[in-house]
Amino acid sequence: MFTLNNVVFFLFKFAPQGILTIGKQEHFGMSKKRRYRKLRGFVNQYKKPVLIGVVALVVFGILVTVAALLSQNNSEDGSVYTQQEIEDRDARKAESERYGALIDSANDALDKGDTSGADKVYEEAIESEEDAVRKILLYKDQSQVLYNNGKFQQAIDIMKEADKLSEDKFIVADWLSRLYEDQKNYKQAEKYYRLAAEWADSDTNTAKISKEYLEKQADRVAKLRKD
Repeated sequence: MFTLNNVVFFLFKFAPQGILTIGKQEHFGMSKKRRYRKLRGFVNQYKKPVLIGVVALVVFGILVTVAALLSQNNSEDGSVYTQQEIEDRDARKAESERYGALIDSANDALDKGDTSGADKVYEEAIESEEDAVRKILLYKDQSQVLYNNGKFQQAIDIMKEADKLSEDKFIVADWLSRLYEDQKNYKQAEKYYRLAAEWADSDTNTAKISKEYLEKQADRVAKLRKD
């Protein structure tokens, strides 16, 4: 019959002899019966810590096995996702670098007084872009470059051109409201702040600007109007 004592006794009985005896000198000269009783007493004395150790090893082995299986599953399930994350990150990085190079090229042309050269840089990028929202964002970048270089009316005209690309008016309205306010054209600024507020729920509102905030901006600039 397998009992706790028998299991522990079995482990001690077949363990190396040096573990079973407290001292070799004491072991020699003992009768077989006395050695057995000595071993049994030793087992009874240390069975609890030994059992705890055995259980701990078993539990540890189970945990290691489960962890290995989970790790393997996560690796198999997550490898595609992780690869997708890497690809998305690389795509965003490449896009950011492309936009950065685009703006740098346009700025370089404008620094040389070559407005047509700057326009050409963006025209080529806009023409090669198929997505309407990305086209509008490119128009916005072009508008910003022009505005930063003192080409205020051109910056505004560019965004009005972009307005024809989509029924979604948020990007254009939000940007024009800022340009007009900076130009102190508060009537137009109010108009575009209110239009942006109407489109605040648009997916293109990535900054999650609230409708309430935009309406407050419209009310604020309305008070600045002198007409």
